[in-house]
Amino acid sequence: MDSGIVINNQAVPAIIFSQTVTQPGAAWIRLMFSDVQLAGSGDTASYVRLTSIQDGAGQIMRADAFAQWQNHSAFFNGDSVLVELFAFPGAGANSVAIGEIVAGFAEEAPEEDGEPRSPCGTTDERVLSDDPRSARVVDADGVARGTVFLINDAAHSFLTSGQSAGFLEPGAVVEFDPPLTFPNGITINHPSPDDQYVYDPASVQRATGGTGSGNNWGFFGCFPNSTTGLRPYEAQQAAFELADVIPAASGQNIEYFGFGAVVPPLFRTWSFIQKTAQGEYLSFAGTRITFRIDATAGDSGAPLIDIASGDVIGVIHEDGCTAGGGGANGATAVNNLNLRRAMSIPLGVTRPFDFVTPNGIPELISNAGGATVLVEVVGLNGVVPESGTGLFHYNTGAGWQVIPLDAIDEGGNVHNAVFPAFECGTRIDYFFSAESDEGIRFPDPAYPPPLHRSTAASTATVLASLDFEDAVGWTVDNVTLTDGAWERGVPAGNGSQGDPPADFDGSGQCWLTANRPGESDVDGGPTRLRSPNYNLAGTSNAFVSFARWFTNDDQDADRLAVQISSNGGVAFSTILGIEHTAGWTESRFKVSDFITPTTNVRVRFNVTDNPNNSLTEGAIDAFSIVDYECSAASCTKGDVNDDDAVNGADIALFTQTLVSGGTPGSVEFCAVDFDNDGALESSDDVDAFVTCLLDGVCP
Repeated sequence: MDSGIVINNQAVPAIIFSQTVTQPGAAWIRLMFSDVQLAGSGDTASYVRLTSIQDGAGQIMRADAFAQWQNHSAFFNGDSVLVELFAFPGAGANSVAIGEIVAGFAEEAPEEDGEPRSPCGTTDERVLSDDPRSARVVDADGVARGTVFLINDAAHSFLTSGQSAGFLEPGAVVEFDPPLTFPNGITINHPSPDDQYVYDPASVQRATGGTGSGNNWGFFGCFPNSTTGLRPYEAQQAAFELADVIPAASGQNIEYFGFGAVVPPLFRTWSFIQKTAQGEYLSFAGTRITFRIDATAGDSGAPLIDIASGDVIGVIHEDGCTAGGGGANGATAVNNLNLRRAMSIPLGVTRPFDFVTPNGIPELISNAGGATVLVEVVGLNGVVPESGTGLFHYNTGAGWQVIPLDAIDEGGNVHNAVFPAFECGTRIDYFFSAESDEGIRFPDPAYPPPLHRSTAASTATVLASLDFEDAVGWTVDNVTLTDGAWERGVPAGNGSQGDPPADFDGSGQCWLTANRPGESDVDGGPTRLRSPNYNLAGTSNAFVSFARWFTNDDQDADRLAVQISSNGGVAFSTILGIEHTAGWTESRFKVSDFITPTTNVRVRFNVTDNPNNSLTEGAIDAFSIVDYECSAASCTKGDVNDDDAVNGADIALFTQTLVSGGTPGSVEFCAVDFDNDGALESSDDVDAFVTCLLDGVCP
């Protein structure tokens, strides 16, 4: 079907194209669009209306719906659908074309049952149910694949099993309240398109651990319904609570709501529609639950519920009563840390907030303190941020610190993140968080890494910045090495030997040991990778940064040693002895903390496996040297609390700053350093402060 280009030349809104699409004899059909052009915008945007001839159920699709549904329609019962193109006067050119129809046919029932009558006993005890929180996943071809359920997180997202989440591919649909299946127990009927939703691909997170793993789950969200505009929770008005603590198993009854298949003596029409059953809670260990309740294919992803509390304690992913050697089914407990981490860092339509930084993230911020980043918390997907709950989380390498965001509007959702003082050249990683009006806290998408990052300085001079696409004067020498020397190239292994499967910065090449596929690693050594000479004379805040990889399978005394020399490599001092670490990690150090910067500074990386008794691999990438300059804070000597007066209120902060050493460059440091020698001394500075405080003689 192809409408061609059609335009509304009338004076009123009108249907400008209409055609019925039919697949004779089909139990249901869905349309796949090959081309759609809809003119206009906002309230005068053109749209397509689809209506089942059999039951009158309809779907309205605007431009955004075609994108979200990935050019599929909803499922329609019967063999015919009326397609109508509705447009407003003067909106412009429109067209709609259908390239394919997907259809289901009501075949005869199989002669023999494909599943046991009762998975967990002599009688299949499942009965029909209509809990509004559970739904089924139907793939693009109209096959029911599993169960999903709404949860009471901020965005009212879905949980399911890893297997069922795996069927969330283009064309898959989540269906609530489906009618009875055809008597063959295979061909499903579909609910109204008002009860059909498509998932957001960007939201899907899942784990697919196998039988007994306790790590099989899926977490995702759906777009609003294309016709009603309602999100699933807004339409269903109910969601499951997840248990904070998983109760111990003592034979108590638990239950679930799922969409599994059935065979006689249960009616075949019950297949893949919602049913419930209760049974015995057998065990809970780690993140795995076993239970004895009838469950079959299609129940994977169903919520396992503690009847006493009504809370979900697990997600079913093992059915057929074969778990643990027979007689049980299995579930992943909702205390699974990977699942909880995914829920705390939601993606796509499961995200409750957007943290907007209108002025961007600064590369450099004042080391003296008081620098700000403007942050606006914007509610998404129906979630309302609670005013005044914004937090600023930052880390300079010594662990996370948390301070409130400074609200600057009446609504409390526009803030300043105010930085404290830092030593010159300090790198600050940070992110923001806020609570919903239901009291659930979420971080911005910058957490976990990559985080927002700024450096405390007024200027930065880049002295070296290398992605190792060329050798740039680096050299290798080996001592008692039998294999695995440093070499520069694209990683050739696949990670099975502890080697990096790819470089760190994405340029392609890096320095790495034993760069060849198969069984290769460092034997003996050390193998030494040495930088060229760098002129760092006159720098006081030069920092060396690099990404490093080091694996050592038996985690013995072998190390990746990081060394520095001030005399061109005649003698080196060891800065770091890096132990076995998972994956690429960034490291950074201040040169003057270890040597006096000279005109002949060299850095060296040594890897050894001596004695040769382990799989040892190293790599280096993204090497840089940056010198930072900082402006000293202006201050009134003695006015440590910066309130424009020197009095008794300054004494406690003076003492605290003196004892702690303060932060060079900060107002507090400046106010205590009376003689401006860059050091806080109990003799000179205390005497001057006492004179200032008592006699009012302040420099």
